Amino acid sequence: MVLKKVIAGLVISFVLSLSLFAQKKQILIIHSYHKGLEWTDDITTAIEDVFEPFNDIYDLDFEYLDSKKYDSTLFVDQASMYSKKYKDKNVVSIIISDNAALDFILQFQDDIAPGVPVVFCGINNYSPEMLQGKTNITGIIEFVDYAANVELILKLHPDVETIIVVNDNKSLTSKLHKQLFVQATEKFTSKVNFEFWENMSIDEVEEAAAVKRENSVLFLINFH
Repeated sequence: MVLKKVIAGLVISFVLSLSLFAQKKQILIIHSYHKGLEWTDDITTAIEDVFEPFNDIYDLDFEYLDSKKYDSTLFVDQASMYSKKYKDKNVVSIIISDNAALDFILQFQDDIAPGVPVVFCGINNYSPEMLQGKTNITGIIEFVDYAANVELILKLHPDVETIIVVNDNKSLTSKLHKQLFVQATEKFTSKVNFEFWENMSIDEVEEAAAVKRENSVLFLINFH
């Protein structure tokens, strides 16, 4: 719901700033992940719901980088395909979700839809330097207070000895989350041990968690 409201605000800014009298406009949405992933599908649904009143003005085109399966070495090929696909379309803005799509559009926007406004969401480990030299781009960053979460665990479970961190560690976002977690929780390493379970299936996690482990807590970062 919060994400939907955020996107709604961004859409309103598009409607107010873009002419309503030209040909029907294209909004290009580039997702970092694949169709069918709940996180990605929720963003898609929010975008579609908010744009529904403006169907006579905008067409929505969705693309998926599928970065959990394919790495950035394929970006060049994808950029070439999108460049040809959208060459003659009236793309007036781009919406991107998560870090892989941001990296992609920062590198290849000039080949696909040069100069159009870009809005991003779900960006982790953000710093202003990421957009250095870029204009007409804005969005919503994602921040998780891992230190506060660990403090709460230690408060609720004072006898805890090990925090088991579950993370898929496949996507760029997952790797960034792990990096942020390690940095944020470094000050707790003298109080508690951190153990990482990575790239495990749900069955493997359930099987491992079923084994009785004294004074341990599971902490989920990313799991898809």
